[in-house]
Amino acid sequence: MFTTQDLTTGALQYSGPPINAHGSDTYIAWSLIGTHNYYLYTGDLAFVELVWANYTKALSFLESQVDETGLADVPTAFENDWGRDGGAGHNSAFNALLYRTLVTAADLATHLGNPTLAAAYLANSTLIKSAYNALLWDASAGLFGVKWQAEGQTLSLTLQTPAGTEGVVTLPGTGPLAVDKHVQSTSSGSVELKGGNHTITRQL
Repeated sequence: MFTTQDLTTGALQYSGPPINAHGSDTYIAWSLIGTHNYYLYTGDLAFVELVWANYTKALSFLESQVDETGLADVPTAFENDWGRDGGAGHNSAFNALLYRTLVTAADLATHLGNPTLAAAYLANSTLIKSAYNALLWDASAGLFGVKWQAEGQTLSLTLQTPAGTEGVVTLPGTGPLAVDKHVQSTSSGSVELKGGNHTITRQL
């Protein structure tokens, strides 16, 4: 991804050749987190040094989207994500990824002998975390919201069984395959996905 980086903005593509697609903040964050993971498993600091200028430029691109709320406001041009639409705005998925990106970037900066940059990344991660907890937590639902709206409301999604005996079911993935897997593991034959004014019931 670093070899096809936009050298003006710092943005990375979210897929390589032959697709070469652009426009996903979440995938940029995953590429940077993946760089840290690669180092953890290989100890290949030479690779990190090789891509460091590209890496930090990509991270600067992501950080530039943090606004006065303390959260990143994902632009429509970079809202693409796997399995869902509507990724623009102060969405929780990307802001969680940005937090993790900053924490792992601080670790890499430390290994590269730049404690000042590491401290800056950690400080910024703390600000993201604070805003995340303050703005995205929906106390009435007992969940973090999907997105913080300008009017200060959050949208939370809760998965429940019709009988209510299973309580809240956590879905780590998205889409019908994830829902189907959880339905198969329960005694009931359907689940309801509730959010806002909509309820989706899926049966097998």
